[in-house]
Amino acid sequence: IRDRRKSLVGSEMCIRDSRSTLATIFVVLTFDQASVPAIEGEGLQVGPEFRLVQDGPGEGIQHAPHVAFGGDVFLVVWQEGWHGEGGRSRIYAARVSPEGKVLGPGGIPLAAADAGVQEYPRVAFGGGLFLVVWQDMPGGKDADVLAARVTTEGELLDDEPLTLAVGPGSQALPDVASDGHQFLVVWQSFDNDDGAYGGRAVRVTAEGKIGEVVSSGAFPQPRIAWSGDAYLALYGDGRVTSVKLDRDGRPINPSKWGHEVIRNVRQPQPSVAGIPGKGWLVVVHRSVPDYWGWGLSLIHI
Repeated sequence: IRDRRKSLVGSEMCIRDSRSTLATIFVVLTFDQASVPAIEGEGLQVGPEFRLVQDGPGEGIQHAPHVAFGGDVFLVVWQEGWHGEGGRSRIYAARVSPEGKVLGPGGIPLAAADAGVQEYPRVAFGGGLFLVVWQDMPGGKDADVLAARVTTEGELLDDEPLTLAVGPGSQALPDVASDGHQFLVVWQSFDNDDGAYGGRAVRVTAEGKIGEVVSSGAFPQPRIAWSGDAYLALYGDGRVTSVKLDRDGRPINPSKWGHEVIRNVRQPQPSVAGIPGKGWLVVVHRSVPDYWGWGLSLIHI
């Protein structure tokens, strides 16, 4: 269908409906490349659940996981430890082989610190390595956006995290994607002076060079993916809106209100993956037609 702003948006499909919730599940997915488009699951094998970390330093509190694949290895990142008042959560990573073997079960600490809270890690692969981003709250209040590069062998390349965005105000909820060579990081920014939110983006090279911070227009709570010729940033609260970005993070099709993808969503942060040359696939937490139900919907853009 086409919305009123003439932005091409595919039809919505409800793929799951359940009123139960699950926590801390790890699975291994293996598939034949030719069967990827088959949503029905033909050719898809789901492996057994396994524990990524047996005894982490967070005393069993491990959450906010994310994963990327590249260089014949997965890199899983997560938040370890309590992140509430008085907390001291940290960001860790672990490599996993395509066969599901954890390579180094102790985890890789990405940024040691004596105080503060590190939250919401995201990871992408490009230029032969992984870039991990997260928000850091050293004083327990305003957040900054930091990053670290990790090789496919599990080596941390940055002795100190890369500083992508710091105050004034709060720079929070980052996401990262790659065009295969360099990275684009997006986040929401809050300016204490005028009390307004904004969307920001910055390009990061595989060598760790940080580009110019630009306005992306994608806020709040952005998510991003590359599809071969552009990035798509999704954002919103109560509805999901999109904007296409170039390699530097500048809007390609700017619109004051963005291009609406779907409304009446229960979870404002969707998942999005690029399909080379064919757009993006969006998964959002929404039940149709029962708004109070629990379900997932697929949208092709």
